[in-house]
Amino acid sequence: MGMVAVATVSDDGAAQALVELLTEHEIPVDVRSFGTDSYLGTATPQTYEVRVPEVQLDEARSLIRSIDSTPGPSDTKPTDEATTPLDEEPQIAESQDPSDELPAERSPRLWMVVPLGIVGIVPVGCLYARWPRLGYLLLSIGAGGLLAGLITGQPRGLVLFAVAKALDLVLAPTLLAITSQRRNQSERPLRNGLLLSVLCLLAVIGVGLSWQSAQRRSELTKQSSVLFEQAFKQILDGQPPIDEAGQALKFPPVPVGQVHAALVEYCVTWPQRLRRIIEAYADQRSQWESLDGAPPSESWSRLRLQDAQQLCALVTEYQSAWESMVERLQPAFREDHLALELFIGFETAFKGSKGQQRVNHLVELMDQQCKLWQAQAQQLADNKPDEGLEKRAELAAQLGEALNGF
Repeated sequence: MGMVAVATVSDDGAAQALVELLTEHEIPVDVRSFGTDSYLGTATPQTYEVRVPEVQLDEARSLIRSIDSTPGPSDTKPTDEATTPLDEEPQIAESQDPSDELPAERSPRLWMVVPLGIVGIVPVGCLYARWPRLGYLLLSIGAGGLLAGLITGQPRGLVLFAVAKALDLVLAPTLLAITSQRRNQSERPLRNGLLLSVLCLLAVIGVGLSWQSAQRRSELTKQSSVLFEQAFKQILDGQPPIDEAGQALKFPPVPVGQVHAALVEYCVTWPQRLRRIIEAYADQRSQWESLDGAPPSESWSRLRLQDAQQLCALVTEYQSAWESMVERLQPAFREDHLALELFIGFETAFKGSKGQQRVNHLVELMDQQCKLWQAQAQQLADNKPDEGLEKRAELAAQLGEALNGF
């Protein structure tokens, strides 16, 4: 009687179960084990071949097939897949919602709407808050105003863009809170959104006031520059700096205006100071030349000492006038760097001119001369011999050359 294989399993327990099943039905069984195939490979080290007589092959197959189709303990009711033909797709149950299998939509976050409204080039806060109609309206207005301002160079387009941006920044938190309240049925998001909108509104108002103040300062700075050019031209023509009504020019109350006013005042007063120094020097020189070698009296020496001290005071006042102006303008320099740059530029041009260098040289010589006169007068008043005659003569010659043209 020939034996043929009815089943091949890879588990010893499964082979024993088939043996018991077939033995119960009085079918002879033979089990043969085989090693693994080095070329094909298997999940277990051995495979088991269950063999039965050839004449009982069909009976053994029907028994094994009955085991495969028998429902288990949990399969008491046949499933839809078991009764569904292969050429038909399984039907979805009516109670099942296909949308339940889709991932839930991510809700917008309240803390993200303000940074997004600030960082975004165009207004996108209302779009993020899930208010598309208002969002697209503000987006189109803001983008259109920005493009118009950049293309035409007119500030009106940029103002329209700024208004759309501000409205989007203020409204977006409240609109997002309304959206969250509709979903969560809670009043807390609405309160937070209103508070955030109020803070954004205050910030927008502060930025607007700062921008308006900056624009006003810019206009006053331009006005001050025009007045300074007019005043400087009048000074160069030998005229006092006045307006059309004959009144003294009044510069705007901005740091640049303070610098312009101080420079105009200095340019008007420094020739007067220089003239007083030259007149005092000429009078002092004539008094000394009137001696003509005669011994001076004590009272005359005391008067010359006072004159020399007065001349030294005028020279010191002239030399310290610029430093006093710089010290007075320090608050304006700290408030606006443009005022400091303007002053430095004027100082470089003014002190670097040849005429001002001649004046400074003349004032330095007069300062030395008045100090020599002061020492000479003191010696004469104290009845001491004159020791600086040669030096005074040399300095007088230098002053004579320096005074040419004044």
